[in-house]
Amino acid sequence: MPVHVDHLISNRFDVSLESIAGTHDFQGAAPHRVSLYVSYNDLTGAPTEQIRISVDLSPDDGQTLIDYDKLLTEAGTDAPVANVNTGASPQNATDVIDISPETVMDYIRVLAEAHTAGATPFAAAQRIDLDCWLVWET
Repeated sequence: MPVHVDHLISNRFDVSLESIAGTHDFQGAAPHRVSLYVSYNDLTGAPTEQIRISVDLSPDDGQTLIDYDKLLTEAGTDAPVANVNTGASPQNATDVIDISPETVMDYIRVLAEAHTAGATPFAAAQRIDLDCWLVWET
């Protein structure tokens, strides 16, 4: 079965940009398995910096967005989550987030939001680079 990759997000988060979204339309070819590969690079080493990854699905190509609450992380299928909060400590971190295999989808939006542990915007010196790839099998 072919594997496909879409580099959804490549962004530097700082005080001027607190969130960014990447979208993909499967155009009626529903994937069998879907994963998000995420790479974080904390450029300042501040332990309070975080990125929250959340997913929305849409039945109508993004006109209606439905919060997805079955993300699979290192906790596995017994503890699906609505979003993944990632601190950038250690300075470089990676994560694989899976979409539950029984989910049928045609359109996905991945939202990445940067904030500090206290849910406040980054200070002027705080920066995190984020890359997120959508990887799926048809």
